[in-house]
Amino acid sequence: MRSSDPHPVAAPPDLFAARREHQRHRAMALTPAERLAVMDALIADAWRLLESNPTALRHFVQRHHHRRRAGSGAEKTRDGT
Repeated sequence: MRSSDPHPVAAPPDLFAARREHQRHRAMALTPAERLAVMDALIADAWRLLESNPTALRHFVQRHHHRRRAGSGAEKTRDGT
């Protein structure tokens, strides 16, 4: 706020906090079955996106299988992820 402002304004609201609260409220309004359906749709969308890029899909599969072969999955791959 500048001293020349005719009307002092309170600090702006935390928009990220407001958005998180809104999302939480919407999620809690769903039944467990509805939340699972939303998750299934998100997973399907993610796979469609991944499959649309053969290089990304190949990289994902290589990372996934590397971690499964490594054991616990906590080890890092060659690319550091």
